Amino acid sequence: NVFIKRNESRNDKNMKPSAKTAGNMKLTKLNDMQQEPQYLFDAIQQHLASPGDSTLAILYRNNDSAIPLTKLLQERHINVRERDATSATFFSHFIINDILMFMRFIQNPYDFELFRNLYYKMGMYLRKSDLEDVYYAAVSSKKPILQAIQSISRFRKQAYPARDIFFAFQFKPDTPPVEIIKTIVHGSGGWTGYWNTWLESRFDNGLSKTAANMKINILRLMANWYKTLPDFLNAMEELKNIESDPTSRVTLSTIHSSKGLEFDKVIIAVQPTS
Repeated sequence: NVFIKRNESRNDKNMKPSAKTAGNMKLTKLNDMQQEPQYLFDAIQQHLASPGDSTLAILYRNNDSAIPLTKLLQERHINVRERDATSATFFSHFIINDILMFMRFIQNPYDFELFRNLYYKMGMYLRKSDLEDVYYAAVSSKKPILQAIQSISRFRKQAYPARDIFFAFQFKPDTPPVEIIKTIVHGSGGWTGYWNTWLESRFDNGLSKTAANMKINILRLMANWYKTLPDFLNAMEELKNIESDPTSRVTLSTIHSSKGLEFDKVIIAVQPTS
C-alpha cells in the first residue's frame, strides 16, 4: 500500500491484505532457459502430492513463455488449469507456422502446397504463372520440387537458389530437430536462411527482433526433447490440442491477468531481459 501510494496520479485509496504473512519471497536463479520447465514441473508435482486443497499458480510474463511447461505436463499426462489459450496463440503466429512448414517440407520435399506457401520466404522469386510449370516439372520427373526447378531451362536465375536450398535441406534421418531449426533460421552453405531472406524485412514493419528470437528459442527448447523430425512434428500437433482442467489446483497464467491474493502459493517465472 505504501509503495502504490508513491504514484501521485492514482486515486487516493487504501489496500488492506486479508491474508496473513506466510514467509518471505524465495528467489531461485536458474542457469539457462532449458532448466525452467523441469524446475516448474517438479514444483507442480510436489504441490499436487501435498494434502489439502491449496492452490498453486505459475505466472509468466507472457503466454508464450508457458508453452514448454505446458508440453512437459502434456507428455506426463498432467492436466492443469490454463487461464489463457497459450498454445493457440503460439502456433497461430506466422514465425512458428513458417518454421513448422519448413520442417514439414524437409520431411516431404514433394509437397507442392507447402512449397507454394514457402518459396518466396526461401528467397526464390517466381511469378504465379511459373508455379504451374514447377508443379508439372515435379510431377513428370518424379523429383523433389527443388530439384525439378533446376531442370527447367528458362529458370536459370531460380536454379541457383533452388540448388542451394536443396543441399541445405539434406539431413540424415537421425539429425536432431534443433539442428534442423538452426539451418532453417540461419541457413547453410549458399542459402542464407529464413531470417535473412524473409524475417529481416519484417522488422521494419513493426516486428520486434526480441519477440522473434523469443518465439524461435521456445521452439528450439522443445526441439531439444526429441530425437527425430517426425517425433517433434507429431509432438507439436499434439500440443495444439492441449486441454485445460478447470478443476485443477494448479493454474498457468500471466502476471497481467492474475489478481493479488488469488492463490495460496505463487511462482513468478520471469526471464530477465539483460
